[in-house]
Amino acid sequence: MIKDKKIKLQLNGMMCKHCQMKVENVLKEIQEIKKYKVNLKKQEVILKADQSLDITSLKRNLEELDYKVLSIEEL
Repeated sequence: MIKDKKIKLQLNGMMCKHCQMKVENVLKEIQEIKKYKVNLKKQEVILKADQSLDITSLKRNLEELDYKVLSIEEL
């Protein structure tokens, strides 16, 4: 069985609950993401996803909403 990967994204520009909802809506639409938690205060996202998750595409989707992805770390 292939293990899921756990990823932490550090974002910049997520300032309010509306911003948090926009990020959550992007994450909801990506089938490979099984679970996620968006922390507004820390401006970070922790997610659990299939190995097949395209990180570049995820980053592009978030940056299209004007959130800068400062770092991506596999946990």
